[in-house]
Amino acid sequence: MFVITAGLPFRCVENKYFKKFSEGLKSTYKMPNRKKISILVDNYYDKKKKRVEEKLKEVEKITLTTDCWSSVQNFSYLALTAHYLNPKMKIESLCLAVNHILGI
Repeated sequence: MFVITAGLPFRCVENKYFKKFSEGLKSTYKMPNRKKISILVDNYYDKKKKRVEEKLKEVEKITLTTDCWSSVQNFSYLALTAHYLNPKMKIESLCLAVNHILGI
């Protein structure tokens, strides 16, 4: 999750200093390579997407909002979020999409 949320390339897990760092935290931990990280990310995405689809099937009405921002790396993004009331009348939100905006 660190690699994903920090916006790092998957190859960073193969950096010798990153490996030394992770071994320093727990010497028995075996860092997955970038191909394994890619597979883990795809599986995580598929599970999350399925959960979002299941939740939306239960919702009668939604409100959509959009948001734009720039990352630390100065990339522009556009997101679409669904908001709805759950059965306990509490507002819940689900991110439906995030797209990189080119040319800005």
